[in-house]
Amino acid sequence: MRYIAKDAKDPLVIEAKLLLATSATYDENPRVREIIRLIYGGCCAFCGSTVEEGSYYQIEHFYPKGKAAYKSRDKDLENLHYCCTRCNFRKGRVLRDKIMSPNYFFDKSGNWQDTLPEKLEREIYYVGHMVYAHNYNPGPIDRGAETITLFNLNNTDPSGKSHRGYLVERRLRHYNLIYRQVQAVYNLLEWYHPSIDLAVNLLLENIMEYFREEHPWSVMVIHNFGDDVLKLLMIYDALKVKLATS
Repeated sequence: MRYIAKDAKDPLVIEAKLLLATSATYDENPRVREIIRLIYGGCCAFCGSTVEEGSYYQIEHFYPKGKAAYKSRDKDLENLHYCCTRCNFRKGRVLRDKIMSPNYFFDKSGNWQDTLPEKLEREIYYVGHMVYAHNYNPGPIDRGAETITLFNLNNTDPSGKSHRGYLVERRLRHYNLIYRQVQAVYNLLEWYHPSIDLAVNLLLENIMEYFREEHPWSVMVIHNFGDDVLKLLMIYDALKVKLATS
């Protein structure tokens, strides 16, 4: 899971809210669905997969529209998330108030509050292709662990419809691909010469593509390879400067 900004000044957010205000239901206007897809970069709010990597996508209500207490929030953009069918199925129609939200949640007074991006970053993280939780505010609720368990992000429950082996396998595939490319850049820079600039640049550009929010599991790539890429860029620049001044 990654933080998804819904900035009130974002033209897409403004447009979606205007359309929702004049629509009878949240899914009446197909443009709203498209805007939500764009805001989420085409990735599921909970597992991070894309349509190609996951399954058919739906608009999900963090606070269930079927619950009388939240019926009035049926068209709140803050309550609408881009979500794959598997995550939506696992979340179900009951209130899941112990999991992380990718952006907004209700406070005790019933007002929308924005999830802190750094909280998501600290409490749900990747080591390799597996997802882990760390509760930095010890208490009765570990929201990171609850989120990982509910959406079966590590496929610890492979039975029946709970099975998410494909999700773990695809994350591993992406992880291994980036790992090999990072190692290739390290190897090239060890024997650096201007003649290999094209190869180095192509590899670095390809790796950086995985850091974009629209890429599935960009958070996994950043958590695992962010420091490596920064180090590689510094090494690369230093080598070019050294060669130019020698």
